[in-house]
Amino acid sequence: MLINIFSGYGIANMAAKLGVRFLDKLEKVVDYSATCRVLELIWVAVGIAIFKYIKSKNQTLNDIKNSSNSIIKVWYYYFCWAGYWIGHKIGIRKGNYEMQIKNLKAFSPLFPVAGKVNYARSVTYFLTYVENDPHLQELLRHVCSINLTNSGHYFAFDEALERFRIKYIKQNIGGKTMDLEELKIQISSVQAERERLDLLIFEFISDTVVIRNEKAIQSRKEVLWKLVNELFDAFSLIDPKTHELFSNAQEITPEGFSKFLHVMTLV
Repeated sequence: MLINIFSGYGIANMAAKLGVRFLDKLEKVVDYSATCRVLELIWVAVGIAIFKYIKSKNQTLNDIKNSSNSIIKVWYYYFCWAGYWIGHKIGIRKGNYEMQIKNLKAFSPLFPVAGKVNYARSVTYFLTYVENDPHLQELLRHVCSINLTNSGHYFAFDEALERFRIKYIKQNIGGKTMDLEELKIQISSVQAERERLDLLIFEFISDTVVIRNEKAIQSRKEVLWKLVNELFDAFSLIDPKTHELFSNAQEITPEGFSKFLHVMTLV
C-alpha cells in the first residue's frame, strides 16, 4: 500500500540505497517480513531527515503543512501514515488490542487511495462489525494476537499462518485425496521448495537488511545514516529532482505534488 502510494516520489530509490536489489520483487511483496523491514527503515530515515531539516530552519512539525516545500510535505505524510502502520504492527506484537484497532482506523483511509478496493471493503466491514459488537471487543482485548514463539511477541492470525509456512504449504499441496505417507512426502517437498525460494529471495535483499551479525548491523547503520543525510540534502534543494534520490521520480512535478497533497487533505 505505502509502496503504491509513494512509488512516484522516490521510494524505490530509497529502498535501493538500503540494499534492495530487485525492486519489482519488493513492490510485489514476495517476502512480507523483508518488505516490512525496508519500509520501517525508510520510515526511520525519513523521520530523522525531517527533524534535521526543521531544526536547521528553526521550525516545528506544524510548520510543514504551511511550507512551500512540497517534497518534504509528501514525505512528512509518509512519516505519519507509516507511523500508524508501524503502531498497528507493534499493537499486534504486544497483544495490545486498543493499539491495534486505533492505528488500523487511522491508516485505513489509505486502502482506497492505493487502489486496494478489496482491502478497503474488508477493513471497513471488520471495523464496523467490531464496533457494533461489545462482546467481540472484550474477547479481542484478551485474545487479539497469537503467541507461538516467545513471551511478549505476538503475531496477527493470518500473519502467523504465513510466517510459520502453514499457509504456503496448504496453497501448494494438490487437492487430491492421499494417504498419510503421501501427505508427508508432499509436505516435505513443499518445504524444500520453500527453502530454495528463500535463497532466491535473499538475492534481492542484501545482508544489510537480513543478516544479524555484528558486522552486518554496523553496515546497516552506515547505510541508514547515509540515506538520512542524502534525504536531508534533497529536502533542502529548491529543485529536489536535481538530487539522485528523486531524479527519476515521475510524480515530482507541480501537477504530481498538487494531486498528491489534494488527496491527502481528503483522507
